[in-house]
Amino acid sequence: MLGSASACGVGPSTVTCGRTSCDGCCTGNKCVASPHNARITSCGQNGAACADCGSRPCVDFKCAGAGGGGGSSGVCGPGNCSGCCSGTSTSSVCITSPSATNCGANGGLCATCGAGRTCLAGACQTFDGGAGQVGLACLNDGDCAPLGPNHLCKQKTTSGANTYQGGYCTRTCVNDLDCPTSALCLGPQPGYGENDSVCWARCASAQECRAGYDCYAVGGGDSACWIAPLPPFDAGPPADKIGQPCGTDGTCQNPPDDGVCLADTFPDGGPSAFTGGYCTAPCDDTSHCSTDGGALCISLVTFGACAQSCSTPLQGQGACRTGYVCRSIRASPDGGILPQGFCWPSCQTAGCAVGVCQPNGYCA
Repeated sequence: MLGSASACGVGPSTVTCGRTSCDGCCTGNKCVASPHNARITSCGQNGAACADCGSRPCVDFKCAGAGGGGGSSGVCGPGNCSGCCSGTSTSSVCITSPSATNCGANGGLCATCGAGRTCLAGACQTFDGGAGQVGLACLNDGDCAPLGPNHLCKQKTTSGANTYQGGYCTRTCVNDLDCPTSALCLGPQPGYGENDSVCWARCASAQECRAGYDCYAVGGGDSACWIAPLPPFDAGPPADKIGQPCGTDGTCQNPPDDGVCLADTFPDGGPSAFTGGYCTAPCDDTSHCSTDGGALCISLVTFGACAQSCSTPLQGQGACRTGYVCRSIRASPDGGILPQGFCWPSCQTAGCAVGVCQPNGYCA
């Protein structure tokens, strides 16, 4: 969370997915942790971008198989890769968009550039424009050219609602290696209107920031200069897709962006309990599921899942869709039923692990 370095405050999440914060792989700014980073569609480790291996398996967190170098005549190498090769000789992948964590060219082995260096034309090069370059005032992108590739002059947040007073020299980044040593890479702050992942100037106190900026604690003992006063926080639209019918994961996303569809059929074609499909998402707390109370986080033995909320627990379908009933979360301290429940498949489609399915859709 973002807070003033001189006084604790509330602000946006600033953890940027990358090598320093993720042992798995990154998709957008989210860390895909073990064991999910060993899947064909999310293969990678050490903060690298998740790879989609297509028809190839994910072996040792790399897409395996012949042609992995981008060609069809063997493993990655000078003959079939214009970028750099990541992985072993028998399981290698051609990185065609080199970055600070995978830098190289002409089929050579990918290298990791150190702090203050970036990957330019397939080679690690120094780009730090000098201490304090990030965060300096600017009128246009050209004023920030000493920062090297991907430099820009921030005038407004991506929403256009908030102003960087006097301009703010920075550069886009994936992790701290993409920034000068005098700066940090901080991910998108959508609640504050900023959707870009850019470098922020390091600071120890507000006195080190320009007028119109303050020094905010960003976690890990670090602080950085950003817009002051802090813009009003906007939580965004409610996660109103939870509980809705679906056929694909995409139908259930944005928000929440990690929504998934519990399909109405199994891979073998047999029907599941989720008639018409059911949108859900993994969760640790209800705030991830909804900002307006339309969904809540329920416990399913070993993990949490978002479920559509309802107000008539143990009274049948209520406001839930056909095929679903309003189930109770838990009993109140006096033994009664709390007036909040969640929509879940009726036992008439889901069956009963214990007891007998009653006409009202509940097991007894």
